[in-house]
Amino acid sequence: KLIIVDEATVSIDFKMDNLIQTTIREEFKDTTVITIVHRLRTFADYNRILIIDDGNIVEFDIPYLLMQKFDGLFRELCKKSSDFAKLIEIAKQKYKSILVTDPFF
Repeated sequence: KLIIVDEATVSIDFKMDNLIQTTIREEFKDTTVITIVHRLRTFADYNRILIIDDGNIVEFDIPYLLMQKFDGLFRELCKKSSDFAKLIEIAKQKYKSILVTDPFF
């Protein structure tokens, strides 16, 4: 199963964005979800993220690991946000759960 979501929450407030993201995570647990987003908080707890810059794939990994790359684009984007500490905490919690549950890691 596959769901592709393109900027589904771009024009709504953070509260509604959170509600939609929670619903997607709960209702589609066994589904691959590809999400095109600009809000970093939306995907800080995803299993893997793909960063595209100027049409080129520049990074692909677990968000927490990408945040550890000091010269990485994803880290740079996160640092520019006012939520860096929160983003890294969200990503770290997901990383810990991946270590326990992901058979491919």
